[in-house]
Amino acid sequence: MAIVGPLGLVNLIREVSAAALRKQADQVPRVVLCGTPDERERLRALLLAGSQGELDRARFAQAVSEVDCPLAGEEIPHSLNAQVVFTLAPPDETLRRLKVPVFQVTDAASLAEAAAALADQQEEWLLSLARHVPGLRAVLAERLIAATSAGNAQIALISALPGVVPIAQVLLGPAAAADIVILTKNQVMMVLKLAAMYGRKVDLTARVWEITPVVGSAFGWRALARELVGAVPGGVGVVAKGTVAYAGTYTVGRAAQLFYQRGKPPSEEEKRDIYRDALESARERVAAMWERLRRERKEEPAAQPAAAPPAADDSGAVEEPV
Repeated sequence: MAIVGPLGLVNLIREVSAAALRKQADQVPRVVLCGTPDERERLRALLLAGSQGELDRARFAQAVSEVDCPLAGEEIPHSLNAQVVFTLAPPDETLRRLKVPVFQVTDAASLAEAAAALADQQEEWLLSLARHVPGLRAVLAERLIAATSAGNAQIALISALPGVVPIAQVLLGPAAAADIVILTKNQVMMVLKLAAMYGRKVDLTARVWEITPVVGSAFGWRALARELVGAVPGGVGVVAKGTVAYAGTYTVGRAAQLFYQRGKPPSEEEKRDIYRDALESARERVAAMWERLRRERKEEPAAQPAAAPPAADDSGAVEEPV
C-alpha cells in the first residue's frame, strides 16, 4: 500500500485501531501514597508536577489512595492490589515485603528514576500511569519514544539482512512501500499513545491533524535514505538507513510530545535540532544493533535436508531403521 495524498492517509489510518489503546489508557491504576499526612502532601505535589488543569487533577484523585505508614495489619492486603507505592521515607520491612513496586521519592530526580523503573515493571499500565499521574508523564513518554524509535530502526535493519529483503528495497522506491507503511503505522500508534499519556482523547478523527505530518515525514526520510544508499559501502549503508529510521521516528515522537505539553507544535528549527541530535545519538546504538542481528543470523542453524523415507521391500512392507 503506497501512502500518497489524503486517500493514502485515510487508508493507513483505517488500518490502525485505537480501541485497544483507549481501553488501556482509560483503566484506572491504583497509586498508593504511604506516609504521614505531611509526607503524603509532599508526595502529591511531586506527582502532580506538570498537571495541565482540572481534568488532570481529577484523574489523579481517581487513581491515588493514601495510607499511614507504617502499615497497619489490615491495610497490608488492601495495598497489594496497587500498581505502585510511593513513600517519602525509606521503605520499612513491611513495605519491602509487598509484591508491588515500592519507591522512595524525595525530589524530581528520584521520581524520574522511579518512572524509568516503572516503565519496565508495569509495561501494561504505561499509558494509564502517564495519563493519571502527571509527574510520571514526561519520563514514560520519553521511554515510549525511544522504544518505538529503536523498534523502527530494527525493522529497517532486519529488512536488509541477506535472504530477507534485497537491500536496495529498504525504504527506497515503490518496492519499499511496505517498509514505509510498517514504520509509519508504528509512528501513528506512537502519536496516539502520546495523546493518551497527555490526557487527550484517544480518537483517530480528533488526532488526524497531528498524525498527518507523520506521513509527510516518511517521504523525507525515504529521500534521505536514497541519498545514503550507494554513497556508503556495505553494512555501513544499512546502519545509516537504520539510523535514519530511528532519528525520523524519534523526531515525530518528540515533536508530538512538545505539542501535547505546550499546546503548539515545535518550530522548524526545533525539529531540525531534535533530528540532528537524534541522528548523532542513534549512530552507535544502531551500529551495535546491526552487528548483533548479523551475528544472530550467522549463528542460526542451517536447515537440515529432509530424511529419506524408509525403504520398502518387494512385499511392500516398510523396513524399519535399526
